Amino acid sequence: MKVSIAALVLLMAVASTAADRYEISAMHTSSQYATVNNSWQYNTPCVEVVLRVLEDIGTTTPILKAYFFNKEREMVLESSRPSQVSFGDGQSVSTPAAYKPGKKSTIYFAVHPNVQRGKNKWKYCVVVFGDKETVAASVYPKDDIKQFKFKESDLVGKKPAAK
Repeated sequence: MKVSIAALVLLMAVASTAADRYEISAMHTSSQYATVNNSWQYNTPCVEVVLRVLEDIGTTTPILKAYFFNKEREMVLESSRPSQVSFGDGQSVSTPAAYKPGKKSTIYFAVHPNVQRGKNKWKYCVVVFGDKETVAASVYPKDDIKQFKFKESDLVGKKPAAK
């Protein structure tokens, strides 16, 4: 049986995509009514992140962190969980109750006042989304992820074990 090169390349691309569990599709900054140091604050600068899972992860709680770096790409802050935000409807959200395959979710990481000015002023934010086998990571503003050192660096793009 003959298989064209184009068909083989397409098949490899589909297999590669199917092996990924997590995706960060967009990152930008915004101002939100958010918690910083357990206190609600208006117009809090945040990094807004759109993400989704690409396969069923069951009841697993994924890793969801943000690392803030200064202009020299030195880490100045690690945020181990997204911030709570409220949109004026009396409810606040931090992370989705469940991650459904293909459904996009938006989360926010408040920019702590300690990294808003001075020598520790942040310039880059790396967001990590995944599990102990593989993570998706993205940099805001766009840059080469390999230029940043963070705990999950070795898991970026790593293929998870087959189920």
